[in-house]
Amino acid sequence: MEEAFLSLSHSPPQGFLISPLTKKTLLGNDIAVYCDNLQDFLSKCGHYKDRVSGTVISCGENLSIEHIGPNLWHLTIPKENINSARLYAETFLKLAAAARKLSEENAYLRLEIERERDNLKNAWKNYNDTIDRLGKKIDDLRKEITFREKTEKDLKHRIEFESLVSEITSKLAAADAAASVPTVTKSLDQILNFTGAQHVFLFECEEKTGSAKTSFARSKYSADKTASSETIYLLREDPVFLSGLDKFESVIIPPLIENSGQYPSSSIASLAQENSYLLLIPSSISGVLSGIMGLLRDVRSGPWSEEDKNFLKFLSDTFFEFLDRNKMERKLISSENRFRQITQMLPEAVIELDGNGFVTYANKKFFELFGYCQQDIENGLSAFDLIVPEERENAKEAFADRMMTRETEAAEYRGMKKNSEIIPALFHGSFVTEGEHSVIIRGIIIDLTEIRRSEDERLKLKKMESVGLLAGGIAHDFNNLLSGLFGNIEIAKMLTPKEEKSYLFLETALQAMENAKNLTNQLLTFSKGGEPIKEIISLGELILETAEFSLSGSNVKLLSEIQKNLWKIEADKGQISQVVSNIVINAQQSMPRGGVISISAGNRESDRGREVIVTIKDEGIGISKENLEKIFDPYFTTKKQGSGLGLTISHSIIRKHSGLIQVESIKGSGTCVIFTLPAAASDADSKKEKDEDRLPRKTLKILVLDDDEFLRDIIEAMLGILGHEATSVGDGREAVKKYKEQFDAGNKFDAVISDLTIPGSIGGKEVAAQILKKNPEARIIVMSGYATDPVMSSYELYGFRSRLPKPFRFEELKKALSQAFNNL
Repeated sequence: MEEAFLSLSHSPPQGFLISPLTKKTLLGNDIAVYCDNLQDFLSKCGHYKDRVSGTVISCGENLSIEHIGPNLWHLTIPKENINSARLYAETFLKLAAAARKLSEENAYLRLEIERERDNLKNAWKNYNDTIDRLGKKIDDLRKEITFREKTEKDLKHRIEFESLVSEITSKLAAADAAASVPTVTKSLDQILNFTGAQHVFLFECEEKTGSAKTSFARSKYSADKTASSETIYLLREDPVFLSGLDKFESVIIPPLIENSGQYPSSSIASLAQENSYLLLIPSSISGVLSGIMGLLRDVRSGPWSEEDKNFLKFLSDTFFEFLDRNKMERKLISSENRFRQITQMLPEAVIELDGNGFVTYANKKFFELFGYCQQDIENGLSAFDLIVPEERENAKEAFADRMMTRETEAAEYRGMKKNSEIIPALFHGSFVTEGEHSVIIRGIIIDLTEIRRSEDERLKLKKMESVGLLAGGIAHDFNNLLSGLFGNIEIAKMLTPKEEKSYLFLETALQAMENAKNLTNQLLTFSKGGEPIKEIISLGELILETAEFSLSGSNVKLLSEIQKNLWKIEADKGQISQVVSNIVINAQQSMPRGGVISISAGNRESDRGREVIVTIKDEGIGISKENLEKIFDPYFTTKKQGSGLGLTISHSIIRKHSGLIQVESIKGSGTCVIFTLPAAASDADSKKEKDEDRLPRKTLKILVLDDDEFLRDIIEAMLGILGHEATSVGDGREAVKKYKEQFDAGNKFDAVISDLTIPGSIGGKEVAAQILKKNPEARIIVMSGYATDPVMSSYELYGFRSRLPKPFRFEELKKALSQAFNNL
């Protein structure tokens, strides 16, 4: 009977054939015809219409049945059920067959009735009853077929729904955090396709804030199937939520066309649309609302069945349990990643061991420190391999004890790198139990090399500070002593005729005293590192004198090339001398078998202005490239003897003089040190000379303050030779008292020369402050054996008119007095 399934449409539903209507196909068969237009079908059937039995099927809005012939029905099927047309056709074919058979029986009965009409009038009633019973049987049969079809359809739908639920549940159970988004979105798309819904949403709820956030939204109509961006709804103020969702009951929002007005945007029901049902299904975890699943479906599909709602409720719970689990997994992964990142960034080696002491994890610093790689760990690297062999047994015993007691304690061992290099290291670990029996150890390894080196350096620094303090004290006392010697020798020289032999000896003694003075200045610079006491000096003479003195008695020859008319500089004579001495001594020590040191000095103009450039070159062993970058570092030295401070101090001195210093060297080819210093102003010397000429030509009354009686006597004598009257005291308070008394009596002192430090009394700084308070015009000269004291370098800030570093000579005393009377 397959040929009986005919179609007048070019796109027939499944099971229909496109065949022409012929007399052969119309007569003698129960047919099922699908057509797009009923009138077209009837016109083609013509007068055969009343002789055809079966059903004609067409598409319409609603399901309806129409009797269009003796044994022919017209069945209208809704568009969404058009693919079930054949199933309906089979049902009506059965009905047509039954009706045809009934028709044949009726024909037989009609003949009998016609022959026996007169005798069987009463049988007509029975006949009608029979017809009624047959009609009822047909109706019952049709209802039974419809019921069975619905039951089969519902059963099929249920089986398919159960299969979908099982598939989605399995996928979510197997998905990890990385695949969570694609897994959920794909599952939601399957729900859309199966249920005929237009949109599906997942809202994650927060109990604290009472809000619901759109986590996932999928749509059938969007190109990317994303229904909306993240939206937050306030549930505690939502009447729809309070109508059942708060009790974990599903809620169906009818189409908007059935409601009196729109829902507010803050309500989750605002997702409702015209001609669509909105189903909201709440899910809970441990009695707390965890999320809501929402689905929108066209009203023509009807409301959701209870069975479908149960399936969807199960899926909703599954989704939110998965999202909650996934959220915890992401937190764990994030926490672990954060831990890994932090450990990778730590400046100390971090390791993780199993219960047998094998390394299972190590950070970047560990690999850098010990020289191992990840492959070594994978091959099996024991923590005891990181300790020198002679200490491993002790380490293993300590490890076993810690395993028993779970105590945490740091232990210091000599660590051993992969290349067998030994380093001092501190091992610190904590025991962590995972599960019932699994134990892991997490810890850090601290490389103590730099700490030990720093401790050595700190100890060396303390020693150097102690030596510096001692050197400073000795230099101060020695300067006081030298001041007395200078004064006495110079006075003796003044009183001795030049033709006397003793005059030459006194001249030589003064030169030796100058060298001693330079030595004390070096001691003071080393001990204090203070600001330079600048004066106008001739650099060429200073360089040659210092270099010759530093090389005296050595096997090194000195060659010099000093430019004529070399610009003078404003600098601390003692400190610059120390720079030259340090460089020359380093050069001499680099040539143990002797050689030549070449020194040159010249003028040049640069972008920094006028400056003097000095070059000191040797023929020594040179400096390696890697050490060349460290030569100015404190305590860096390649010598067996020496502190490593010479070039560091030199660098500091040149910088404090606003100069530059650099070193050029090639290993095995000697070293060249170059430094530059700013030239002094062109009129500096003439100004000094003019200042000296402006010293008042009269007897000055001068107050001298110094705690050393011997030095006071020398200063008084030197001032007397200059024609001045000196009054000396040894106590700061007495000096202030005497100055005030003379000032009030109208017989004030013309100048004051005050030592900066007076043991047991106030010193020069406080004496000056009190005297200036009495007489702001007072001319006070500060003197000190600590020539590097900040007061000496910035004396004007403390009210002094000039300074006098100890030891000083007769001419220096004269210049200091001149400056005091011309510094306004």
